[in-house]
Amino acid sequence: MKGLAVKFVLQVLGLAALIAGTSAGIVSATGVAPVATIGVSIGAGFFAWIAIALFLAAIRAARERQALRTGMTGTAPVGGRRAIIVGTIDPLGAVLRAPLSDRECVAYTFELFKYQGSGKRRTRVTFAEGIALTPSAIVTQSGTYRLLAVPELDCQPSDLDSGTALSRAAELMRTVSFVPLVPFTRPSVEARWSDDDGEYRRELRRFESPELPDEVQMTERAIERGARVCVFGPYSAERRAIVADRHDWSKIVRVMKGDPDAIVRQLGTSVVRRSIGMIVFGAIAAALVAMFMSSLG
Repeated sequence: MKGLAVKFVLQVLGLAALIAGTSAGIVSATGVAPVATIGVSIGAGFFAWIAIALFLAAIRAARERQALRTGMTGTAPVGGRRAIIVGTIDPLGAVLRAPLSDRECVAYTFELFKYQGSGKRRTRVTFAEGIALTPSAIVTQSGTYRLLAVPELDCQPSDLDSGTALSRAAELMRTVSFVPLVPFTRPSVEARWSDDDGEYRRELRRFESPELPDEVQMTERAIERGARVCVFGPYSAERRAIVADRHDWSKIVRVMKGDPDAIVRQLGTSVVRRSIGMIVFGAIAAALVAMFMSSLG
């Protein structure tokens, strides 16, 4: 939690610094009163802030891409650092059944939801959600490593048979416990991101009625036993495992499913897209300042 709070504060301070710096630069160049630059400074500073965030995201993706290439060679991870482990994942505990597709897996997430309203009033309402993980190990060229953290599943949604999925969704609505969503509290997140034994399960209903709503939408992500995966996260040499960082939840463990070469290409595409976004938002920030200064005559 501390890591997330610190990063949030730094982001807010960074945005404030960009707005103040933009205002100071315009005042220095034109001699106008600082109050006259408030609008353009906020706009240009905000777009510059987005550009910098995309730049940093592109760097992270590029580093992950390079680290993934290293992991593909079978190089053993280094303890105390964030690692990328490439291999196949197998259960050490009981095999799970994905709730909507009924496929065998080692981890899954699901959500039953619906969009209500239109335009600016369009909202996403979640009726039920869940995540589960069985104790698992990743078999690689350099050995076998356990997964002792609840990961984000970075993979395509499962292909669902509508009849089977609807029937199982209705059963989930009847059987999982109702837990109302309390604003500004995330106890489930704390329990999930602090879990470090490799076994986790949380399924709940956010809708008080156990009846499945009409026109409900369903999504499920699952990591099947034996799937090829790339696991990103802090590595503990003592436990020979990818572990949770209880002191910094921003260091989320992530599992990407699929061919490692394809994931390398996917990360490369991410670098390019984020770089383009950085250029676009940076150009917008510069254009706003240029238009303001030209308007001064």
